[in-house]
Amino acid sequence: MSFEDLNLNPSIIKAIQDAGYTTPTPIQKQAIPELLSGHDIMASAQTGTGKTAAFMLPALHLLATPAKTPGRGPRVLVLTPTRELALQVSEAALKYGKYLPRTKVVSILGGMPYPLQNKLLSQPVDILVATPGRLIDHIQRGRIDFKRLEMLVLDEADRMLDMGFIDDVETIAAATPATRQTLLFSATLDGAIDKVAAKLLKSPKRIQVASQKARLDNIEQRLHYVDDMSHKNRLLNQLLPPTTWERHRRTYSHLVGAALVIFSFRLIPYWIFNDKILHFLGGGIAIALVYEYFVLNFNIQQSDGIISLKSIRDNKAGYLVTNLFLLVFFSSFFSVFSELYEFISKYAAGYQFDSSGFDTWLDILANITGALLGYFLIWLWKYATKKT
Repeated sequence: MSFEDLNLNPSIIKAIQDAGYTTPTPIQKQAIPELLSGHDIMASAQTGTGKTAAFMLPALHLLATPAKTPGRGPRVLVLTPTRELALQVSEAALKYGKYLPRTKVVSILGGMPYPLQNKLLSQPVDILVATPGRLIDHIQRGRIDFKRLEMLVLDEADRMLDMGFIDDVETIAAATPATRQTLLFSATLDGAIDKVAAKLLKSPKRIQVASQKARLDNIEQRLHYVDDMSHKNRLLNQLLPPTTWERHRRTYSHLVGAALVIFSFRLIPYWIFNDKILHFLGGGIAIALVYEYFVLNFNIQQSDGIISLKSIRDNKAGYLVTNLFLLVFFSSFFSVFSELYEFISKYAAGYQFDSSGFDTWLDILANITGALLGYFLIWLWKYATKKT
């Protein structure tokens, strides 16, 4: 059997040929004819068996015909348990539907900014690929119209069941037309999946081309509650500690990079302008940048670094003042250490010093001023790029 024998739209056949496929896989041979006939199906297929094309090709074939109901909402909805799987499905839709006119594919996933998703949903959509949690948010805000939906696909339903998404899936299904065609794909078709299918599917055709996976009862599962991202990272470091070499290599590379930044900022202005004040001012800016870097990478206080726009909006003045105090202390310590080193080296060379010490205090002040300036520049950069 070839793809031409499946009676798919010629534009879809052309895209399949461009992708280098000539013969359908077992899941495609069994599922596609049933779907083109309008049946609901529940199919068991492992990853790598071509299951994405098994439902995407009939979905695109459906889109090649005019919609039965006018509107801007999606005609096909694909629910996936993870962001990564959703992106794979979206890529498949674009690959196999590239010769179909005006086929719009939209992904609604966690981690994407809401304004962008609101804009995408305000435009006509043909295929909507989404994770359940984020889609529920948009449904509750009334941003999606499912009145012209014709096909609902539950991809890797067993994983959605394991991850606790089934209640969300049932809520989403309840918001779609009862006349829809529903497809359920799962690695296994056990009792739990049968219960889900009984609620959402109508007299489904059962397709099983993959052997049932053996249940591994000797796997231990644990749930750890964390307070925030910093706590999560510390816990992961305890549960999955890096190797000794990796830990030391990362530490040394961070320290070498920090030293290069600080001394570059300090020495370059001195070499170019021969100005000691600029020398210490640049050093202070470098100290602020390095301090910010270490806060971000080593979770010294919070994972959002020295400057947190969220902290500013939430009026967490204590958080900012604490970082400001630590930064001034850090820059002062570095400046005094630098001055002490210069004093010792010049003293050893027989240099005669001015007893007033005015230059030393001016250098320290320049270093602190540079650190505060660097602090301000980081805030401006985060504000301009809207990083919270």
